[in-house]
Amino acid sequence: MDHSIPGAGAFGIETGAGWVIYTGDLRLHGTRPQDTEAFIREAAGLKPLALVCEGTRPDLGDPATTEGEVLENLRSFYRTARGLVVADFGPRNVVRLLSFLEASTQAGRRLVITAKDAFLLEALRLADPSIPDPLRDPRIAIYGKRRSRPDSWEEDLRQRSDFPRGERWVHSEQIAASPEDYTVCFSYFDLQELIDIEPQGGTYILSSCEPINEEMAIDEQRLMAWVNQFRLTPRGALVDERGFHASGHIDGAGLIRMIETIQPRALIPVHTEKPKFFQQHFGNLMKVIPPTKGDPIDLEAL
Repeated sequence: MDHSIPGAGAFGIETGAGWVIYTGDLRLHGTRPQDTEAFIREAAGLKPLALVCEGTRPDLGDPATTEGEVLENLRSFYRTARGLVVADFGPRNVVRLLSFLEASTQAGRRLVITAKDAFLLEALRLADPSIPDPLRDPRIAIYGKRRSRPDSWEEDLRQRSDFPRGERWVHSEQIAASPEDYTVCFSYFDLQELIDIEPQGGTYILSSCEPINEEMAIDEQRLMAWVNQFRLTPRGALVDERGFHASGHIDGAGLIRMIETIQPRALIPVHTEKPKFFQQHFGNLMKVIPPTKGDPIDLEAL
């Protein structure tokens, strides 16, 4: 399935009453829309009894920013970027990491990831060899934190990389000496590393969704305080700027097309704050059953 996290998939379960399809998280505006299109065709061919459907972004009139647009916006940004660039995006959003890698490389910068990111990429390569090797790819460096003794898993990464030649692991001193040579992939939880780097200007790109709850809003306020402390220019979600993030979820127009194509006998919306959207758009076409916690849905009765 096309989604912002690798390995996302839908499920079809054949029951005595008929096929039940669960979409999982999906979209049509990423780098693999053909996967979602294939799912829609195959699900429709099963003539399902029920479709359990995600509905994170059901609003109409808000077309999704595509991953291709994000990449083009990053390329445009890097043409005039000065100083250090900090890229902040979801820890498992490998698609976004690859976009930053391509745009940063074209601008003559090296992408610096954390050791945890390197560990994740190396693991994902076992399933998808097209993912860059963080221990061998010359476009990628790994950030070495100041600590007296690294964890055992990190020491293993060091031993298996070209660390002895000093080509793979970079430290705060190297980045501080030549900030325009790097894009560092830090999240909110890595910001203390900026104390060692001490950037004097640059850009902080928050390439993720806007806060969706009070705790995230508080974290964003703290993040902005760090950005201001180091005189970084905020871009992306920090200043409500579109174009640097593509949602992992299908938009309203895509939802309507998908559901009308699959045509289940019953529609069960989940992962949504707007179940009324489904009733308004599909109530005359099929049975819409917003689930209630603890209440079973009788497939035989559909």
